[in-house]
Amino acid sequence: MPRRKHDSIIEEEQPAQRRRRTLVSDAQWCVDNKEQLTCKRFIEHHGLLEKAKAIQRYRNIIKTYLPDSSSRLKSELETWKQTADWSEFWMQKRRQLAKLATHKTCLDYATNVLYTETASITDQHSSNNAPDTDNDDDTSSEQPQDNSINTPTSSKHNFEQLEYHPPNNISSIPWMIAGVDLANIFSRYKQSAKERSKDQTLNIGSSLHDILSLTGILLLCPNQHSDQLIDHFGQTTLDKITDALLSNILDKDLDWEDAEYVKLSRIVNNMVKEVKAIDLDKRSKAIDVAELELQQLANDLNPFKKAIVKGIINMIGKLPTNEIKDEDSLGENELTCTFFDPILSRLIANPINNVHLRWSDIMAPETPRQRPDAVISKINQLSFGSSLGFGEAKIQRISKYELCHDLLRLALFSKESIDVNYLDGCMLFQIHGFGITFYLTQLLHEQVYTMIEIGHLTFPRSINDLPMFINLTTLTTLLHVSEAFWRLCRPADIPSTIASRTIPTHHCLYELISITKCSTRECSIRFEK
Repeated sequence: MPRRKHDSIIEEEQPAQRRRRTLVSDAQWCVDNKEQLTCKRFIEHHGLLEKAKAIQRYRNIIKTYLPDSSSRLKSELETWKQTADWSEFWMQKRRQLAKLATHKTCLDYATNVLYTETASITDQHSSNNAPDTDNDDDTSSEQPQDNSINTPTSSKHNFEQLEYHPPNNISSIPWMIAGVDLANIFSRYKQSAKERSKDQTLNIGSSLHDILSLTGILLLCPNQHSDQLIDHFGQTTLDKITDALLSNILDKDLDWEDAEYVKLSRIVNNMVKEVKAIDLDKRSKAIDVAELELQQLANDLNPFKKAIVKGIINMIGKLPTNEIKDEDSLGENELTCTFFDPILSRLIANPINNVHLRWSDIMAPETPRQRPDAVISKINQLSFGSSLGFGEAKIQRISKYELCHDLLRLALFSKESIDVNYLDGCMLFQIHGFGITFYLTQLLHEQVYTMIEIGHLTFPRSINDLPMFINLTTLTTLLHVSEAFWRLCRPADIPSTIASRTIPTHHCLYELISITKCSTRECSIRFEK
């Protein structure tokens, strides 16, 4: 059949019809009212109540659909933020939210009571009208009637349904640590941080503890507490809490025997002396002898010490003989693979136990939108399974602002992994130059994730630096970190306990952070190179 002319016209018009775009209603409203558009008008017209979501949606619309007016509208928004009307406006919105939440809670309560009482009355009526049995004389066959299961207060399930929990940000379940109720103080601190974040963005350097608290994480680093944290807890109390939690994480009784340490130190020192020789054969032989002696020493040690000694053997095979003059030429991959992986891959990983340290820079199951530099993964059959830890690495020439963001990322990674995998603990490490800091995150109490610094070390830059690295303090720190990882970073024996303590991660956390770079003076966290 020949094609008709209007058929071809229709076919030509169809692509144009498919390309026609319909805007979302709120975006269309903004486009239609762009001349009189303000953030306040947008929020009031659409009845928005949550500040973070409303501001984010408004910014997305003016950026995407009103690029020509974007600068003017952003300026108007920033000007409004500086006024008293901004605070009063959102105070009124918070009141509306509180009223709605209260109404919903009361309605749910009333509905549950009505449903339960109706069922109870119906069952009671059916029971009263039931025919009598003929076994009046056989008392042994009578079953006592148990109507209590239909009453609101006798059933545990119904009781939980009827229990009314008014909105309350202060923890009602005490957690006594070092003589203080840690849960209660942290809840008050978290509420204070929430109030500060309502009217202004937070500087990540001076307010990292505040930002983490908003998603339930209490960051504890010895002598590195923020001013706001000290104001709520007190310096002495923070020190006592940190010591008490560390005593449960680190096995202080685990130590090196004098003979073990002396032998290890002597082997390394003798090797370094010979490596400085001009004769290449002599230098090569010195390294071979040292590796053999260290392997023999490792065979007589417990698994944790053995892993450290084998890590030192790996370092001998990877480190340059002398320190690199231009350290700025080192990239992140070279820094991690040459200087840190040789010992970390022994310390917190073991293929025999199906645990691998991966420098893959890919998204882990628990971090679907971000890429940690390193992941400690558990192998599940032929696939990578749950993540037991994470690492971030930065070269020396990096700002405190970026280092604070890395630490924030690590904290969120660990929280997600605990929530998803129901872990007893999650290991973290942050590398800056040749310095490394280890952290352990745990969920020991309802709504309180503790992230504690458990060790800080400076790694050697060359074989010649190994004698300074092989000291009792460093070896003991490595020993404690390794033992804590293998004991605590695993799925909980009772997953339901962890599940009952979790809270959702703050969905707009990054929107609360100022883009202003923080200075060294403002940052309370130590980031040594």
